[in-house]
Amino acid sequence: MAESTDRQLSRDDVFGLLSSSRRRFLLRYLHQYRGSVPIDELRAELAAWENDTSKESLTDRQLKRVYISLHQTHLPTLEDAGVIDYDREEGIVEATSKSNRVMIHLDLDDDEAPWSFAPLGIAVVGGLLFLVIISDFGIFTRLPISVAVAVIVLGGTITALIRILSDNSIGYLGLC
Repeated sequence: MAESTDRQLSRDDVFGLLSSSRRRFLLRYLHQYRGSVPIDELRAELAAWENDTSKESLTDRQLKRVYISLHQTHLPTLEDAGVIDYDREEGIVEATSKSNRVMIHLDLDDDEAPWSFAPLGIAVVGGLLFLVIISDFGIFTRLPISVAVAVIVLGGTITALIRILSDNSIGYLGLC
């Protein structure tokens, strides 16, 4: 399957795509599965999740309601954005590399510290080191102030490099 569009996703596009809980579930499922997924499997997984039941306990009505919504609204919306490829004839759905741009907004768990706290941590550690150096405290009396500056700069650089090189950041920067 080929990607549907070469157009870059704007922030508004991404948040529009994520405005539906069905699309969020669908994207998470596709990224977890990492391959082509039959629409019937997506339909069953989504219906079970929405109805808080097992796939075996689903009614035909529950499955049909989800299928219609996927077929008429959610899959075309994601395909038009280039986030998925949807082969209607084969009934197969697959995430594209462009979906990384959307997934970074779904990847943060509630108990994870977001990356925005990393620079704060570096600044606090560097600031404390700076204070210890200028206060002539113990073994730190021999360290020049440039050591504190180096810790802050090096920490910031390492954090930025890790963030840039992670798969999620590459998608966020629009490189996927």
